[in-house]
Amino acid sequence: MEDYKKLRLEYINNWPNSIPFQAENEYYKLIEEYKRTTNKIIFNPYKYNYSIDKEYNTVISFIIDSLDVMPKYPNFAFEFIFRGIDTYSEKIYSTTEQLTARIQNLIDNEFTSYLNNDKLCTVINELYKVMPNTTCQYLYSRLYGKFDTIKDVYSQTDKKTKQLFTRLLMRSNNKAKYSNLAQIFGFIASQYGYDRSKYKETIRNGSRLLYRIFNEDKIDISGITYDISFTDKLNLLIGGVLFTMRNDRAHGDGISSFKSSLASLKTYAHNYYCFLCCYIFLTLIMEEFSESNEEKLTANFKDNITRFSEIFGNKILKQ
Repeated sequence: MEDYKKLRLEYINNWPNSIPFQAENEYYKLIEEYKRTTNKIIFNPYKYNYSIDKEYNTVISFIIDSLDVMPKYPNFAFEFIFRGIDTYSEKIYSTTEQLTARIQNLIDNEFTSYLNNDKLCTVINELYKVMPNTTCQYLYSRLYGKFDTIKDVYSQTDKKTKQLFTRLLMRSNNKAKYSNLAQIFGFIASQYGYDRSKYKETIRNGSRLLYRIFNEDKIDISGITYDISFTDKLNLLIGGVLFTMRNDRAHGDGISSFKSSLASLKTYAHNYYCFLCCYIFLTLIMEEFSESNEEKLTANFKDNITRFSEIFGNKILKQ
C-alpha cells in the first residue's frame, strides 16, 4: 500500500506538475467516459432569472464558483453551494442570527410548503432513491461514532453528537413531535452500535436502515410501526447530512477528501450527491417554486438526478 503521507509531500514538491492521486485519476476517467458515451455534460445548471437584488447576485456568484470547480472537486462545489444557502437564508430570515435556526426555519416553512406539490415530492423521492451508501454511512458515523450507549439520544455528552441529535429531535423544544425518530435512533444504537472491526454487522447494516427511513413512509421495528413524515426526512437530509458536512468542512474536521488512502469513487459520489442536494434546495428558495415555474424546475432537477445516477451507477452508489 502506498504511503500517502509521502505522496502528499511529493504532490506539493512537484506542483504544478503533480501527479493526481489514484482516486482522482479514477474519477477523471469516469467523467470522461460518461461524456464520451452519452455526449452529455455531467451537470445541467438551471437557467436562473435576472435580478438586481444584491443577495440574489451574491448567491449567483457562489453558484458560478461551484460550477467551475465541480467537474474535478465536488467537495469544493458543495462548500460554495452551501455558502449560497447560508447567504440566501439570511435574506429570508434577516432577524435570525444563527444559521442553525435559519436552516430549521427553511425546513419547517419553505421546503415543507413547496413539497406539498406532487411533482416536486416525486423529484425529492427520486433524490432519496439514489442516495449513496457512503452518504448513509457518513450520517451513521456522525450519529453513532461517539454515541454513549449508556445514555439515551437526548442525553449524549459528546458535544457534536449532542448537537446533531438536538437538531434532529429537539427543534422548537418539541420532543413529542419527533418521538418516532427518537425511538428509531435509540433502537439503532442498541441493535447495531458502532464497531469498525464488525463493519458489516454494525455500520453497514445500521446505515442501510437509515436508507430505509429516507425511502419508506413507515418503518416496522420489533413489531411496532413508526410513521416517517416528509419533514422528518427533510430534516434528516438537510439538518443531518448536509449541515453536518458543512460544519465538518468549515471546522477542518478530517483530511482533504481526495488526498487520502481512503478516497475512492464512493467518496466522489458522496460529495457530488451533497452538492446536488444543496443545489436543488438553494434553487427552490431563490426561484420561489410556484405553478408558473413548476415544470421548468422539476424537469431540471430530475435531469440532474438522472445524470448523477448515470455517472456513478449502482455498482458505486450501493457499495
